[in-house]
Amino acid sequence: MLCSPLRVEQIEMFVDLQDELMAAFRSQFPGAKDFKWLLDFPRRGMVAIGRDSWSFHRHGCGLRFMREYPAPHLVVDVSENVAETSFFSPWRLVDFLESCGERVEIADLEKALESLVTALRLRSVEGGYLAEPRAHIPEGSGTKPV
Repeated sequence: MLCSPLRVEQIEMFVDLQDELMAAFRSQFPGAKDFKWLLDFPRRGMVAIGRDSWSFHRHGCGLRFMREYPAPHLVVDVSENVAETSFFSPWRLVDFLESCGERVEIADLEKALESLVTALRLRSVEGGYLAEPRAHIPEGSGTKPV
């Protein structure tokens, strides 16, 4: 069972972080073009997002990023569909939430994700979910994007 209800902000944070990590990876390793099999991807390395240092290692058809500095050591495992950074599976999200210190049961998480699909916040696709683009609302409008 989730210790606390899954919040949309947690999913958005995860998807944004996954996108930032892959953007940093693409910038640092522009020769990595095989997003299906990752054959030309480095086995291990480091990327930075702002002041955060992240190590990564390639596994199967994915990259597992681990924040080295600062603590806590968050985990973002971009496995399957590496080119589509808004894609995630329940397992990816569980891995991330547990690295944030959350206790998660996959069955409860899947129910929460399905409710977000019903609310049109996520789109269910084979193997996982795609986060729908968020509305961009101008600064100072008094409304926060959802």
